[in-house]
Amino acid sequence: MFDEVGATGGCSPHGDVPGIDGRDALTEMKDVGFPGWGEVEWAGYYLKYLMQKICNDRLSGIIEPLNLTHKRHFIKGQFVWDARFSADDKNEVPLGAVEEYADIIHTNKGIGIFVADCTVIKDESGSFRRFQEDMKGEVSDYEIKSENEGKNPQPRKEAFMIRKVYAYFFTLADLQEGVRNRWAKDSFQQNMKNSNDQPRGGKYLIKIDSVPRKHLLFVRNFNEDPTEFKKEFPDFS
Repeated sequence: MFDEVGATGGCSPHGDVPGIDGRDALTEMKDVGFPGWGEVEWAGYYLKYLMQKICNDRLSGIIEPLNLTHKRHFIKGQFVWDARFSADDKNEVPLGAVEEYADIIHTNKGIGIFVADCTVIKDESGSFRRFQEDMKGEVSDYEIKSENEGKNPQPRKEAFMIRKVYAYFFTLADLQEGVRNRWAKDSFQQNMKNSNDQPRGGKYLIKIDSVPRKHLLFVRNFNEDPTEFKKEFPDFS
């Protein structure tokens, strides 16, 4: 499948990460009862699911899942870590809600962020969308509302492959500095409405190419060209 976008693996010094098929991912999450398999942005939830699964399998007792609400999934060791999904080299990466992050940072002295930069295949035919809706057994109120308003559904992610992973660590002062220096925002999606028509609070958003290197703990190459990766990240090759 990923031959279509030129990502066939075979170049990672840390082991290749194969492409993840959306149908398999939705089925796996549903089978174990992990929320998010019915969401349009299922890929971000699957990333969180993978992190929890790997930590449970390999680091049980050291790093544990932390599920704050039905849709808020983190992992907790000495600090709390959040996983975020970024598609196709997008520079701006949305993070979590400002108030929620403030609570986490206050309790844990900071927050770690894993950003997975992924290559995505979109569901241009609509077959994956139908597959997901058949799994749910119904169309959500939000989708019905959008259809009644004449909004055409955007193609969903059908599959993805991790190319590289960034790891950051921020204190509240770091994020506030980022807002002042414009490599972060604290008003992303502010006053937009949720599916229940309630206004959203602000979320953080970071600009990958502008975050100071002092906040970057590491970058790992999985399916990028090793020569290009070494040129861009010589300290992490």
